[in-house]
Amino acid sequence: MLLPFIAILIFSLIILRWKFFRLPGLSPVFILFVFFLKIGAGFISFNYHNTYFAGGDGAIYLNGGRDLLTLSGNDPETYIRLLANQNRGQDDWEKAYKKIIFWDSKSETNIIQDNRNAIRINSLISLMSFKSTGVHIIILIFISLIGLMALYKTFSRWFKTIYPPAVFLATFLIPSIVFWTSGILKETHTLFFFGLFLLQLSSFLYKPKTKSLLFTLLLGIAVFLVRSYLAIVLIVPVLF
Repeated sequence: MLLPFIAILIFSLIILRWKFFRLPGLSPVFILFVFFLKIGAGFISFNYHNTYFAGGDGAIYLNGGRDLLTLSGNDPETYIRLLANQNRGQDDWEKAYKKIIFWDSKSETNIIQDNRNAIRINSLISLMSFKSTGVHIIILIFISLIGLMALYKTFSRWFKTIYPPAVFLATFLIPSIVFWTSGILKETHTLFFFGLFLLQLSSFLYKPKTKSLLFTLLLGIAVFLVRSYLAIVLIVPVLF
């Protein structure tokens, strides 16, 4: 319990001090409230999937990410090669990849493998969570909170005539957003990239610059890699 508590304390201080979480008319205390609310939802989500779905997708991403670390034998070069899906066709490496559930898709049409990318992201988070599931969840929640804050900034710019508290409620406190973007699920890290993409797109539209366009494209590619169908849906409105 000590490590999750320390993680909560560190991220709470970051929320209160980081300028990214500051906007006129919006106190960081409100963001802190959302953070604590999402922590509760995150642990409920984890226990819910453990109880009724034997861990569900979250177990696949969490355990798969940890498997990458274990199979690397704590060798950084081997870990990077596994993370990058290298040395395919070699017996020893194929045996390692087969131990990671859903690393390879059974569908030939699944060109962008969302599951594999989710495993990669959770593996990188496992490097920082000290094998603590609680810390792992809290890091993911903080990442999703950054995405939500980016969405709030974007919507505040796009919908200036709407009462700010209404934008806040619509962005942060929709029950499905609170619950489904707080667990070890694709939605959690997808929200991070999606929010930053829209914020960067908004900045580019207001002040078109080559550097801004480059960042927008990179974040668009990131959204495509973590949630391909969402990126496809975004293509038409983004072009308009």
